[in-house]
Amino acid sequence: MVNSSHSPSAGRLRASTTVHLASLGHTALTSPAARLDHVRLIDDALDLLEGEPAFRQFTMVGGAAALESYLSLRPEHYERVERAVRHRRLIAGPWYVDPVRPFPDPEITLRNLHLGTWTCRIFGRAASAAYLPGGAPADLPAYLPQLLRGFGIDALIVDAAEGEPLEGYLAGDDGTRIAFGSALTLPDDGGLAALRLRYGDNPSRSALVIRPWTLDAPRDRRLAFVQGLGRIAGLAQDEIVHSSPEGYAWALRWLESSPTPPPTITPRGAAATPASLARTARLLVEAAEPLAARAEDRPPRPDEPFIRRPQAILRRAWLSLLHGLAVVGENVAEGERLAREADGLARVLVARLGGAPDFGAQFEAVVTASDGFRILAAKLPEDPARRGLVVRGLNPGDGPAQVAVRPWRRFALAHVLGLDETPTGG
Repeated sequence: MVNSSHSPSAGRLRASTTVHLASLGHTALTSPAARLDHVRLIDDALDLLEGEPAFRQFTMVGGAAALESYLSLRPEHYERVERAVRHRRLIAGPWYVDPVRPFPDPEITLRNLHLGTWTCRIFGRAASAAYLPGGAPADLPAYLPQLLRGFGIDALIVDAAEGEPLEGYLAGDDGTRIAFGSALTLPDDGGLAALRLRYGDNPSRSALVIRPWTLDAPRDRRLAFVQGLGRIAGLAQDEIVHSSPEGYAWALRWLESSPTPPPTITPRGAAATPASLARTARLLVEAAEPLAARAEDRPPRPDEPFIRRPQAILRRAWLSLLHGLAVVGENVAEGERLAREADGLARVLVARLGGAPDFGAQFEAVVTASDGFRILAAKLPEDPARRGLVVRGLNPGDGPAQVAVRPWRRFALAHVLGLDETPTGG
């Protein structure tokens, strides 16, 4: 089994380190040829997970969209994928698509996490740690720790940056802290001696070393490395396990007990979204989503246009926007096409569900909020037998927001939903 509960030992310097060697597969899904390469890569990984005991875990970079892309061409392998995900052999998520740099606005990142985690749960589970290829911790947006914590993710893995600590904590602009760790890339010669100079003093007494899994080399050569981990461990005087970024993240949960206090970094990266995608995101958040929530909560009037399953159309719009954001850097034409598709779906929803809503006036008699807090949606069931009220809003300030509900009947419980529990992820 993969060692996932390594605890640091106090009082030992340069002690043996548990090295999590992770096989990562990533193919940019920007063309039909790339998608076929992706299928071959996952075929190869599934065969090894089922037939080679030394090959314990495989991490799919690219988010839940990579799983969907694979199964769109290999639907007969659904049960194989489901079995591997449920048994923690195939690791995917929690993103729907890998976040681009610079990071987009918080609402887009929130939907990326929401759709990614829910898509992965269809197959069994989403990764409990977020992996971000490229970039230094200080360059991440300040809102990210709060969003990750809202989805139950308490560890972030980034690629190691020169001059930056390999482990520590990220402190968001609201005070939320999450642990972070860094991934080192294995040299071509497979030696760990040079890397140990960097990871040997990690507070967690663990390290993550990644080896990209590609089809460029013959399978026997790639597999020989995994089968020879015992010999490499003897030369490095460390414990080496075939693992994943998620397996390494378990060790980061012990940072607080380290005899050496880990550093805390405050990320200061700026969030930026291409103008066309930002306009579509605002249309979805401020008009299409509230209207869809209201449409599902009451039957349409005879004089209203009727649209079936508005949440399904809303999901398609967000997926198109996320795909467009992911590919626009490498394929501008495809990115712009997907952005137009998302915008068209959003406008169809708004037009057919009643136009831009004025929810502040509509719910003034029921819900009030502190200055600055914008009420975007409140689901008010018309059927008195139905229970519950969901209020969704936007707090643009740094301080806490106060929301008061004046009920027309007694509420037994007031509960604040997590970011991953609400219908649209908001």
